Amino acid sequence: MDEKISSDIKQIMDKQVMLEQSLIKFHQVINNLMLNSKYSTNLLSNHLKMLQSTVIELMSKPIQNEEFLKLMRKTVPSKNIKKIYVNGSPIEVSELLDFHERKNTVTFSTPDHHTLVVDITQINGFEMQK
Repeated sequence: MDEKISSDIKQIMDKQVMLEQSLIKFHQVINNLMLNSKYSTNLLSNHLKMLQSTVIELMSKPIQNEEFLKLMRKTVPSKNIKKIYVNGSPIEVSELLDFHERKNTVTFSTPDHHTLVVDITQINGFEMQK
């Protein structure tokens, strides 16, 4: 199970690196575009199409990780999860309070004592405390 979770987190991190590299290329193309060359305009257009398709692909993938669902079932309540990734953005959590499988929601407590309810399909990954 830990291997599957590690593999999923590695995939997310690899995709994040790919997006960061695309944004760097995008910035370089914009710099070239300032020179008003037709080549730069075409390059920018092609790169934007590639970047758009990558972002759409990443954002449209629902969670498929049955291992994550199994972990949620076993660990409620728990203070072992320290961070979740929602749509690729990290959110610190201090405690897993509830997992409602029928509603597809997970409830966490944040370090500043707020309650956070998240649609499980939006969770891309999580970090466990050691």
